[in-house]
Amino acid sequence: MQFVFDFLDFSRLYGLLDNKPKQMSGGQRQRFAMGRAIVRNPSVFLMDEPLSNLDAKMRVQIRTEIAQLQRSMGITMVYVTHDQVEAMTMGDRVAVMKGGELQQIAPPQQLYDFPANIFVAGFIGSSAMNIFRSQLRKNARGEFTIDFSGQPLIVNPENLNRYQELENYLNQEILVGLRPEAFAYEKTEITQGHKIVVDVETIESLGHEMIIYFHAGVDKIEVEENRDGATSTEMNKQENHQNSSILIARVASSPEIQGRSKLTLSVDTKKVYLFARDGQAMV
Repeated sequence: MQFVFDFLDFSRLYGLLDNKPKQMSGGQRQRFAMGRAIVRNPSVFLMDEPLSNLDAKMRVQIRTEIAQLQRSMGITMVYVTHDQVEAMTMGDRVAVMKGGELQQIAPPQQLYDFPANIFVAGFIGSSAMNIFRSQLRKNARGEFTIDFSGQPLIVNPENLNRYQELENYLNQEILVGLRPEAFAYEKTEITQGHKIVVDVETIESLGHEMIIYFHAGVDKIEVEENRDGATSTEMNKQENHQNSSILIARVASSPEIQGRSKLTLSVDTKKVYLFARDGQAMV
């Protein structure tokens, strides 16, 4: 019973205990329903998108409180959500499903760092990972490189321990993933093989950082789950740039970054993800 009182206290519902359901908002009714589930003291909770009717501010507050309650109660909660932020912030272990099939189950950070395939890679992370077709090659110094719009990016040596069969994919088409946060804007000179020059389409300023939408001469892969559970991949071409796709970078804010201009970005090649043509992570 104490857990219910804690939940009511967390959710600021004590003042509504005498109200009828019709006198409450949808979010308040949903929180009371969660309290009724808690008072039964079950062995396991199954929550099916319990925060879907709440506004953004309340969702952030209540998901934190649910996590606190779970730790206090020590009871397993199976939480179903389509919101990857909820999954990452609330789950001790996250199971990613597609079409009723388990794609990967792991702690949130492991899903982010080591996605099993492009579906998981595209689902985990906000903004979504940029995934595009490329070629794996070797340069004159024997370094593995990937082609980015005609600009070679050197595969970081630290990744060679992770991808130990790269020789098997040499001179073949592969899929490459770059998270938006793998890019950075730097005023200093950037070493060749760790930078790209792009055409900025537009920017979104978020105060401390900017979201940059830029054109790149690559075939971007859009991973979508159809209603029947099947996955489709499409190349994202822009009408005004037939040979390019729109990719996303997340960088620290700078007044020097302007829309409709050329921009040189550095790439943290330790954050390059490599996938085989069938979408499975390389080993």
